Order: sequence, then C-alpha cells, then structure tokens
Amino acid sequence: MTHSTLEDERLRALHDLRIVGTPAEAHLDAVCRVAANLFDVPIALVNLVDEATVWIKAAYGVDPAPVPRSDAFCHQTIEAVSGDALVLPDLEKSERWRGSSLVRGGPNARFYAGVPLALESGVNIGTLCIMDTVPRPDFGATESSGLYDLASIVESHFRLHEARIARRKDDERYRLLADNSTDLIIRSDLDATRRYVSPAARTILSYDPEDLLGGSPFEFIHPADMKTFAKNMDDLANARIERGIALQRYRHKDGRWIWVEVTFSLTRDPITGIADGFVSSLRDVSDRIAMEEALRISEERLSLALDSGSDGLWDWNLKTGEVDLSGQWMTILGYGPGDIAPNIRAWRGRLHLMTSLSHANSWPPICVGRRIVSNANTGCG
Repeated sequence: MTHSTLEDERLRALHDLRIVGTPAEAHLDAVCRVAANLFDVPIALVNLVDEATVWIKAAYGVDPAPVPRSDAFCHQTIEAVSGDALVLPDLEKSERWRGSSLVRGGPNARFYAGVPLALESGVNIGTLCIMDTVPRPDFGATESSGLYDLASIVESHFRLHEARIARRKDDERYRLLADNSTDLIIRSDLDATRRYVSPAARTILSYDPEDLLGGSPFEFIHPADMKTFAKNMDDLANARIERGIALQRYRHKDGRWIWVEVTFSLTRDPITGIADGFVSSLRDVSDRIAMEEALRISEERLSLALDSGSDGLWDWNLKTGEVDLSGQWMTILGYGPGDIAPNIRAWRGRLHLMTSLSHANSWPPICVGRRIVSNANTGCG
C-alpha cells in the first residue's frame, strides 16, 4: 500500500470519528496529568493529526491550541506504522526539528517522547506525547513502556467511540431496511421486551408500532404454542441458540388467530460480545397454512373414496415401473397386504390377454379386454 493510500485511509478513519475540534474530555485530561507526574515533565498531550493541523484533544501544562502539522513532532510519530515510540532526547541536536517553533518559541521544548494512537483497523490517528524544557538523555525502554501503557488507555477510549459509531451506522441501515420491509421486524431485549417495532405491524396485526413498544409477545401467543415459544426465548436468553425458525399463532387486533412464521436471531454487543437481545422477523403465512390444510383434507377424502368404493384402482409410474394398488383392488382379487410386489412385472404376470392390437413381443399391449388372475386362480374379467 502506498504512503498516499495509507494517509487517505488514516484521514478517513480520523474524520469518521467526528472528534476533531470537539471539547476536552475529563478522563483524557486525567491521563495527561498522570503522564506528567509519572515522567516528571511539565507537558503532556493527546493529539489528533489531520491533513494540515495537530488538534490537541487533551492537555496538561500548555494551552490546547492547534498547531501546524509541519511544525509538530507528532507528524513524525504517526509515520511509525509499527507503533514504535519516537524519542528525541535533545531537540536542539535534531536536524529535522531544531528549527521548529515549538523549540524556538513556546513551549521551548528540548525533549519529546510520543507513541502513536491507533484504531482497531491499525491506522494511526494521533499521539500521546510528553515534552520537557530540558534534554532527557535518560529516557529509555522502561520509560517508553510506561508511555505505551498510558497510550493503551487512550486507544481504548477511541476504539470504543469507533465501535459506537459503527453500531450507530449499522442501526441506521437496519432501521432503513426494517421500516421498508413487508415482514414485521421486532428488536427485543433478552427478556423479550420490545424496543423497536416496524411499520408492518399495521399490516400484519393491525396495531400501530407504538402500541407494541415496551410490551412482550407472551400476551399474543396462542396457548397451544406457548410452551415451544417459551423454550425458544429461554434458549436465546441463555445463548444456547443463536437463531431459529418457528411456526406459531399470534392474536390479531380483531381477536382472531393468525399463523406467523417467525425467524429470530440473537444479537450481541459489538464491543463486549455479550448477548444483549434478539431480532425477530414475522411473516403472515395464514393463507399458506389454510391451503396446506385444504390439500391435506382433499387427499384424505380421495384416499377414503378410493379405499371405500366398489372399483379397484391402480396407478402405474411409467418412469420407475412402480404400481400402487388400491385396497379395494386387493380385496376384489383376494390378495392381502404384501402379496403382490409393487411393480409392473408383478402386475403383468397376473394378466391374461384376450385380444391384443400390438405386436406379440411388445409391452404394454393395447388390449380390448383382459382377465386378471385372482388369488383363488379362478380368473376375473
């Protein structure tokens, strides 16, 4: 990756945080005070470095006014991709920095030590640094390690802020999708308390979304489905499952019961990874269930008609050669269950051809009449 590409990525990450030029934060100021006391220096800073300016986010010992990037030691510190500390024991002896306004004028710096502050992505957005007005040739590895420890506290703050922004963006995208979905989308806490209900609640349940906020689905579930629903909720709350699909009945606003297909997924805090709730997607499948039930009843009626009628029926699958014989067919010929193999060869072996309009060696022949051998071997026309 080229230097310009890295710089573009770094600046984009910095600006996405939206903290450049924002007011000081007490806990970051506290880190600067600790750094100054720990290393016995008069100045400690948390800096953010943008295209041309170093913005002081927290400070101890100096006025937190921005300075030109080209004149600031932090410009060199953030170039350390590996995260190495930049230690300048005597700025008067540094060819690059001896002419800096920070050396020639206030704060009259003679010593500088700084470490880069990186986000989760690894890009450096700023520095934690200390300065002194006298050279510090004794600042070694032990001191640098202590500065790193303090920097990790500041990095954690920035990464937490980064994660919150990312989640806010995800929530905005999720809200846009959910608001325009024909399915009912619900965001709930682990105890099933609703925190978000999509507009599709009006279409599916005839409730306004606001009417359902803060409530629980337990009041809507059919009693016969409650046990399964409660188990799913318990498994989610204890993270025994991450996602699932259920078919259950919901009470409509007009009092009738509708079938819904519910897809649910556990959600986790992006920072801690701890389960914090779940998202459900509800789809009205009442019409589908009604069609499936009608088909089932139709098939049962057909089966009953076939088994109770006086005609014996058979069904031949031309691709597989399988033959399905009705119960009445078996009864007419005196056969019991399992007496005849369910294939065309067994069927053909029980036919006596009277008149064939096909060639003698072909099958099946076109016949105007057949006799079928019964189990009593008397024949049946």
